[in-house]
Amino acid sequence: MLQEDLEERCPECGSRQLIEDKNSGEKVCTSCGRVISRIIDEGPERRIFDWEEVREKMRVGPPETVRLHDKGLGSVIGAEDRDSKMNLLDSEKKYEIFRLRKWQKRIRMMDPKDRSLSSGLRLISTICNTLSFHNGQKIPSQVENTACTIYRKALERKLIKGKTISGVATASVYYAVRKHGLPVRLREVAESAGISQRDVGKIYRYLVKRLGDYVEPPSISTCLNKLCSYFRIYGDAERVAHETCRIAREKCMAGGKDPYGIAAASAYISLVLYNQKKTQKEIARVAGTTDATLRNRYKELKKGLLFILKI
Repeated sequence: MLQEDLEERCPECGSRQLIEDKNSGEKVCTSCGRVISRIIDEGPERRIFDWEEVREKMRVGPPETVRLHDKGLGSVIGAEDRDSKMNLLDSEKKYEIFRLRKWQKRIRMMDPKDRSLSSGLRLISTICNTLSFHNGQKIPSQVENTACTIYRKALERKLIKGKTISGVATASVYYAVRKHGLPVRLREVAESAGISQRDVGKIYRYLVKRLGDYVEPPSISTCLNKLCSYFRIYGDAERVAHETCRIAREKCMAGGKDPYGIAAASAYISLVLYNQKKTQKEIARVAGTTDATLRNRYKELKKGLLFILKI
């Protein structure tokens, strides 16, 4: 199962509720209290003040990463035309080194699987750098790592056959975004990659089905936080919007409904109460839903919610 591959479990009780204690350098299970492992600092163990010291004191390469097709473990012929004693090479040696570099690049990508993996990972990196949420905040690096892991799984299980690399890569990013619970719509991911939303959604559902990992829909509170951040709904107005969502959940009015529609209607109610002039069309556009959905959710909330707000 993909869920078991991406998330670490406690060997004692099987819980996924693990925390990292930065002070003690330990990873601890919050359910049973067992110390799972000790955290290793992957940074340099020496202080470095300039680039000359970086070259002199560096003994190892960067840590392993799923973002590169060889996980960063491959060796590369250096770009400097110097020998081991840092002396400049003559023109004949420079040409020889140039040809070796060229052939090394060709050999590393001879396997079609490696080429597909490299192209997909580069596209995932581009999409993650383009996407943003909560007023321009960039997608966390953990989401990109998860997307790369999902793409690798799809490639290993030959799920990419008959589909475009860009489509699978984009669907992997949306898959990772959903797993981390970020308020990013399918439309936003598809637009950042320049691919049809319908195609990305079709591949995403196929990956979820074949990888066997159910993804929870984003919570209403997460969707509402995005709208509050965009429209600058703070203080009492934000509290009213969250209170509306909470009561809607308690009265089972949100079941089977798009969480973005409920969040948009709650934000609209709050804006109306505090005389902040925002149109339904503008709120629906930011929420990634339609005007009709917002109006329907607004009427349902206005009719079904009868509570007193202390302002």
